[in-house]
Amino acid sequence: MAPPAVSASPDISAAPLAKTEDGWVRGAREAGSDAFLGIPYAAPPTGDRRWRPPATASAWRGVRAATTAPPDCAQSVGGLLPGQASTTEDCLYLNVYRPARADAKRLPVLFWIHGGGYGSGAGRLYDGSRLAAKNEAIVVSINYRVNVFGFLSLASLDHEQGNSGNYGFLDQLAALHWVNRNIAAFGGDPGRVTIDGQSAGAFSVCNMLAAPAAKGLFSAAVLQSGGTCPTVPKASYEAGLLAVVKAAGCPDIGATAQLACLRGKSGAELLDAAAKMPGGLAWNAAAGGNALPVQPLEAVRSGTWTKVPVLLGTTRDEARAMLQYIGTPFPQTEDGYRSVMRTFFGDQADKILAEYPAADYTDPAYAEAAVLTDSGVSAGLGGCGQLSTADVFAAHTTTYYYELYDPNAPPLTVPSPVPAGYQMGSAHSADLAYLFQDGFAEQSAPFTPAQRALSDRIMRYWTNFAGRGDPDGHGQPHWPVYKGGGDGVVQLSPDNVSVMPDYRAEHRCSFWHSLGRP
Repeated sequence: MAPPAVSASPDISAAPLAKTEDGWVRGAREAGSDAFLGIPYAAPPTGDRRWRPPATASAWRGVRAATTAPPDCAQSVGGLLPGQASTTEDCLYLNVYRPARADAKRLPVLFWIHGGGYGSGAGRLYDGSRLAAKNEAIVVSINYRVNVFGFLSLASLDHEQGNSGNYGFLDQLAALHWVNRNIAAFGGDPGRVTIDGQSAGAFSVCNMLAAPAAKGLFSAAVLQSGGTCPTVPKASYEAGLLAVVKAAGCPDIGATAQLACLRGKSGAELLDAAAKMPGGLAWNAAAGGNALPVQPLEAVRSGTWTKVPVLLGTTRDEARAMLQYIGTPFPQTEDGYRSVMRTFFGDQADKILAEYPAADYTDPAYAEAAVLTDSGVSAGLGGCGQLSTADVFAAHTTTYYYELYDPNAPPLTVPSPVPAGYQMGSAHSADLAYLFQDGFAEQSAPFTPAQRALSDRIMRYWTNFAGRGDPDGHGQPHWPVYKGGGDGVVQLSPDNVSVMPDYRAEHRCSFWHSLGRP
């Protein structure tokens, strides 16, 4: 259910209050920060509004209680950063965190887009209270439609709407428009809005850079483990999704009848159908679909993008978090390692096995993770794949690049337990605990003093960047502009924050380039 509205006249002596374009909201104050939770930014995408662009939210009278986290958008349990299992489609709400009594200020804004492979996740997993209170910034986290509800693209929907797909991305755009219209009421500066996301959230930031509808809505962009900004061609994506339509029991019966059939299904039935997606097909944004005319990096190369400063980076051991999703056991066998290499790399596997011999690692699983990280084949999230993305941006705008390295990063609570003895290290999503400092719901262990100090630095770097497009600031180790080619990569570690001597050598990029990757 949606957070309730309370019919009452606003009491200006009771804080925190803010007046949005749709009405007053009352949040909660705790430990130096104000939190406004569950504010609607669009109408519920239910009934006939399922698989349509987000519609305008309804206004309310009196004061709306904004003290309850909004429901997670419909999703199944699973994935690295899941929300809760849910069939709720009335979920288009956002959360605003600010320093206490920030009403009259004009603070920089960090607009956070969660990850989860476009299939799961929720804004409530990221409590921005500490980030806001300790750094004089506004943090906004959002929900958006995911999986079959957010990224279904079909010829029948094209017939109905002229175009289709990317509904979750359109939700993100609607939330960003809401921020530009309303954030001043919370003490934020609509002229200093930085879009930030991790994993699929970083893919979404890439998409916003290329989306004409986002132009003028943000002043800087952060991509955390954003890989190669992947999208899919709309036509081939639609063809693959026909398997989901068939699984839902709505075959090719004409566009109007097919949509009536699909909209007549319950949320649970559609999630069951989505679970039957063909192997190798994943939820994604479609280039050529709604609001996204071209692939993001092509837009950057051609100059048809919103040119702003970019901060991006990766974790040192990205793919260690991915092995359980490709069925790798721990401990791994050398035969198993060789088999995985041949599955991913075909006739290049022998060269890779010679470059990354199992004997160099305490377990072949770590060799496997190093290969998948360095090569960029694991969604291009780290290593040389991420560096290639950084080089594209560096050629066109002011760019800052980082790698998070902490062998003992706080582990995450994930649906599939990590096998005994397996060290995640600086795996995919390890950065989230550092940015949200005790506010990331999946952090399962406390920080050491050195880790907390690193978290303080990361929060300050990010909010410096949100404020003026440059992470540098007084009392912080210097962060140089990244010029390309691997020079100027800042390593963020509890032991030290410094420029890496040779990122390319660390991830063997010359070797991967000799194989034509990435």
